[in-house]
Amino acid sequence: EMNILKKIIIGLLSLVASLLLLLLIVSVIFIIFEVRIELNTLRKPVEIALEKVIARKVHFQGDLSVVPTLWPTLEVQNVQIDNPSNWQQGVFANAELMRIQVGLLPLLQQEIHLGEVTVKGITINLQNNPQGAPNWLFKKAEKAPQQDQEVITDDGFAITFESIDTLVFEDISLNYQDQQLNRHFRFRLNKMQGSALPGEPFKLEFEGDLENKPYQMQLAGGSMSDLRDRNTDWPILIQADIAGTPISAEGTLLRKTEPELQVEFNMGHVDIGATLAWLGLASDIQASTDALSLKTKLRGKSLSELLALSSFKLSIVQASWILTDANTKAQLPILINKGQLTINPGKPILLTLDSQIDQEPILIHIKGAKLADYGHANKQHPLQIKVQGAGAELTLKSRFALPIGKQNLGFTMNLLGERLDSFNQLLNIDLPPVGPYSVTGSFAVTPQGYAINDLLLQVDSSQLQGDLALATTKTPPELTVQLESKQLQINDFNLQGWSASKEESDVPGDTAIEHQETVQKQANENVPKLLTPEVFQSMDANIDVQVRKVLSGADELGKGSLLLTLEQGRLSIKPLQIEVPGGDAELQVELYPTNQYIEVTLLAKVDKFDYGILARRIDEQSETVGKLSLDVDLTSKIKEKKDLLANATGNFDFAVWPGNMDSDVFDLWAVNLLSAIVSQTDKEGHSKVNCAIASFSLNDGLMQQKVLFVDTSRMQIEGTADVNFKTREIELYVEPKAKRPEFFSLATPVKVTGDFEDFGIGINPARLAGSVVRFVTSPVVVPFHRLFSTSTPIDGVRACKMAWKMRNTE
Repeated sequence: EMNILKKIIIGLLSLVASLLLLLLIVSVIFIIFEVRIELNTLRKPVEIALEKVIARKVHFQGDLSVVPTLWPTLEVQNVQIDNPSNWQQGVFANAELMRIQVGLLPLLQQEIHLGEVTVKGITINLQNNPQGAPNWLFKKAEKAPQQDQEVITDDGFAITFESIDTLVFEDISLNYQDQQLNRHFRFRLNKMQGSALPGEPFKLEFEGDLENKPYQMQLAGGSMSDLRDRNTDWPILIQADIAGTPISAEGTLLRKTEPELQVEFNMGHVDIGATLAWLGLASDIQASTDALSLKTKLRGKSLSELLALSSFKLSIVQASWILTDANTKAQLPILINKGQLTINPGKPILLTLDSQIDQEPILIHIKGAKLADYGHANKQHPLQIKVQGAGAELTLKSRFALPIGKQNLGFTMNLLGERLDSFNQLLNIDLPPVGPYSVTGSFAVTPQGYAINDLLLQVDSSQLQGDLALATTKTPPELTVQLESKQLQINDFNLQGWSASKEESDVPGDTAIEHQETVQKQANENVPKLLTPEVFQSMDANIDVQVRKVLSGADELGKGSLLLTLEQGRLSIKPLQIEVPGGDAELQVELYPTNQYIEVTLLAKVDKFDYGILARRIDEQSETVGKLSLDVDLTSKIKEKKDLLANATGNFDFAVWPGNMDSDVFDLWAVNLLSAIVSQTDKEGHSKVNCAIASFSLNDGLMQQKVLFVDTSRMQIEGTADVNFKTREIELYVEPKAKRPEFFSLATPVKVTGDFEDFGIGINPARLAGSVVRFVTSPVVVPFHRLFSTSTPIDGVRACKMAWKMRNTE
């Protein structure tokens, strides 16, 4: 029996040894030839097991197989994972192929070592629902373990994740949709490969496209053991190229409390406009920078949390921003020396740009909404732009939806400045020194160009209201302005000797003002004047101005209107009308600048205008009074304003009814000449000048009288005149005649010759002898004339009216 038992035991041992040897031989064969074992019959149990782990439906729609080696490889084809059961229907992820190789021997030592992880043809759909909950949380979070990379079983058996020898992802699409923010992003990963070896840095290399922009990236982190320790900060290094822009970054993942990623990015040349368009923030922006650095602190488990809790500080150096008109393609380049964008949680976005336009320093401040607000599509966001430079401050405020584009820009505008001529260098044009001023209104970029509605222009106490539009769809651009003013004070528009033509401006005598004007003149040496072909041909214009009350100091002129057109380089004012008390004034002007001269057509009709107003504009204390009528029809070619009459052809008629004459106020040759003639021909101190009437014809600067008549209380003076405005010389002959015979009257003809500034008054000796005879014999002759004369001298008022009418018959 013992022998039988012995034989049985030996037989069993031989059988077991044979089976073990057979199993060993089969295992070796499997290992050498990588024999694949189909496990399709286990698909359902594996699906159920995984569904219990991740709490959502799993579908194995392809083959399930394993290669049983010491590093068994599990391969699954066509895997689909659904969204959570309490989520809207849809697929969370699907993959064409997943292959995972696990080391058995390390697993026996409670360590997970993955030899290979390969995923191909995978699509992942990350979503936030309208309440902000994400679909990528697979299980309700328990109390976080101290070692978050350990898997702890029910019996306390702990397994740690140690390494990945080879990680390969190919053809990966990731779609992110945030229903709370109504935002959608697309991310494509052509290939990602890397490794996480024990004690060595975690490494990954990416290539793919994000929102149709290609990228390449290399990421290096700390070791897996450091990642397992929550008390250890995990370093990150990034080298990338996104859409041709090189990027380097260095950061740290902080995990002691709430996870936070701190990264500082440094980039080379960046196309800012393309980046903003790519992110869906703005379109049609031409901006780039040579260097950009970005410091970030990223927090949050979703896009909405990331926007609400993260902070950013972006610095740019040597950037350019080109503003381009959509219609004319005209460009305004802005050089940005440096700029800074600051984004803090719960605070508005702030952007400051230290820039310049054509050497003119410009400071730009842009204030937006909180970063989290920009995540909401179709929401209106506040925007404030403040521009300081050229002695002015421009503030634009608006609300807009993303993306910002030229067709959805509208602002309330407020422009404040000290003087218009501070814009000379910036606009490359010589503007008058008018100010202080303010401009408010609603500014908009329209398909036709630009518009300012509800415009309010204020210069000191004067206000103009209306609308302005600049149509850049036309060639050249067309400016249309309609303005109305309740009250316009002419004294608010003090030109301080400014001239619109190329001549030298008259500089005031005050030392401080003179110095200021000299400095301004030197700064504007290369700035073109307004009256140049370049300026006049740069645009067409239609400007209509209506003024209910026109004031000059304390003097009320009445109401006025102005219709100005600029077309094909020709400026027309047809007409400028002022309704003054007791009379009207109408002016029509045409200007056509050429490279050699300015063609001028001037029509002026003034009916008994109180020229004391002009005297008080020169000297506020002046007591000069009188009326002026004017009828002018001239054409001329001028280079400077003094050339107007020197090259003029036409008619020049004027009538003066002086209350008094003050040649100190009107420092003009004509006024001085009139005063000299009257004082020489009528030397009675109590004699009054009733009127002075003159009608001249001009031919290329040579002026001859048609009517020359002066009426005083005692005399009537008539004469002839030749005036040469080219040589500024005058030759005038007047002959006074007493209205009635006077005792001892010496009415002597007078001849005036010389230039405008220095003329002499002479008396003809022969005429003087006759005057002396009449003077001596007057006691005898005058009584007989008074007794027997039947004619009545014409009174001054009638004589002046008749002389003014006679000019049209000459």
